Amino acid sequence: FIFAYTQESQTRTLESLSGKDSSTGAFSANQLNKRLTAEVARAKATRRPLSALLFTLNDFDDYHSQNGDNKARKLLKRISMTMQEVSRIGDEIYRMTDNSFLLLLPNTSINGCIVLKERLVQRIADQVEIDSILQDLTLNPITLQVSEDATQFLKRTLSDNIRLNAQVL
Repeated sequence: FIFAYTQESQTRTLESLSGKDSSTGAFSANQLNKRLTAEVARAKATRRPLSALLFTLNDFDDYHSQNGDNKARKLLKRISMTMQEVSRIGDEIYRMTDNSFLLLLPNTSINGCIVLKERLVQRIADQVEIDSILQDLTLNPITLQVSEDATQFLKRTLSDNIRLNAQVL
């Protein structure tokens, strides 16, 4: 018991230092706060678009309780890998919460973000082991507006997702 607790504690420490989520390989939400400020500044300086795609599994708690911890972790890992497969070099995946990821898309307009969203949905549908989640999935594409800073952009991204989930209910 003590060994397992110590190992789990060390894993969390290493995870926080590396900025990556060990179970999915995605960057942590804390890393996003640092990176988003730089990406917003770059987008404004170069006058290039910046988009984000928020990916949320709405009924993940139910999936977790019905299928167990191991299967839930495998699902999240598979989703993260699928997101990496459909994204470009330079796009970054962040684990925002237990049931959501954010894909940060530099140099991507809203149209490009929607195309990526459709590719991601198609890739998930093609995978037998995770196609059952499609009905419980929210994918919210959003693009930086000229007047926004990093905090406003992130707040709008997350609040739009909350509104979408409320509409689903």
